[in-house]
Amino acid sequence: MTILKKSCSFVALTIAFASAAQAGTHELGTLGSTPVAGNVLATSGSFADIFNFSVAAPDTLVSGAAMNVPMTFGTLTLYDIDDLTVTLFSGFDATGTSLLALTGDYSSHSDTLPVGNYSLRITGNAVGMLGGSYTYTAFAQTVPEPETCAMFIAGLGLIGFLGRRRKRP
Repeated sequence: MTILKKSCSFVALTIAFASAAQAGTHELGTLGSTPVAGNVLATSGSFADIFNFSVAAPDTLVSGAAMNVPMTFGTLTLYDIDDLTVTLFSGFDATGTSLLALTGDYSSHSDTLPVGNYSLRITGNAVGMLGGSYTYTAFAQTVPEPETCAMFIAGLGLIGFLGRRRKRP
């Protein structure tokens, strides 16, 4: 009888915690060329995670991706997420203007962003027996100025001209 009571209590607590909505805020700091990546586990039910980050250099190309990582064993689905959505906002804590929204098991984006604060909100519904799992990554690269590109092309042209000139007898 005691084992039955403990089992019923465990099942009731699991259902209570699994059905609750979840939210987490993660501070990524100022994005640089070194990727920031991680894996997030969500218990069953809906979730909304926010990732705050800053862009420090003008004309920065910010790239990021989020991907559902389902895990199944035979017919058992341990981890899976339905309706995975990634939304980019200006300002911290997903309170500013929505700049981009993507849905699907794999969402990636690359945008040139001005200096400022931004946030990504990743939402979904964890439907696996143990919840859901997704990975994310984000990094930034400064976009070269037009003058830099022009000098690079001029340098390649000069090297080509010198190489062709040396081949002539």
